[in-house]
Amino acid sequence: FESYVVQLSTMHSSATKIVAAKLANVEQVYNASSPGEFRDFLTAAGTALLTATQEGRNFATYWGNGVFLLIYDNKKTLGVQQLERLLLEVPMDGAEGALSNNALTFQVGEEIPLKAASKMDALFLIDKAVELAEISGDQVAKFA
Repeated sequence: FESYVVQLSTMHSSATKIVAAKLANVEQVYNASSPGEFRDFLTAAGTALLTATQEGRNFATYWGNGVFLLIYDNKKTLGVQQLERLLLEVPMDGAEGALSNNALTFQVGEEIPLKAASKMDALFLIDKAVELAEISGDQVAKFA
């Protein structure tokens, strides 16, 4: 993932952006779940995010601690309101068991253009995206 970010940010289109979405209740779900249930919960979250953001080229990874990073090149913005609207349109096929009593609630950071002059600058953009999602408690998108 880091190599992809470095390549995109130093050599390609300036329309490419990165945004982080953190599961707001990830610690509670982890504590109340078996490893299999937690993995299913993360799978449902990742599938919802990828399905909601399927327009244009996109790439996502689970970064850890409930944080997903999304890279996309799209003329549209992917703020909290847009993501919430898109998530509400995602079908729940097969996700009901993984979610059970836990709705997917994401804290969404600001999107960051992937423009960097060096590898270190590019890696800093990842850290910045994660930090913005972790401190954006008032920017919440809910699903399910």
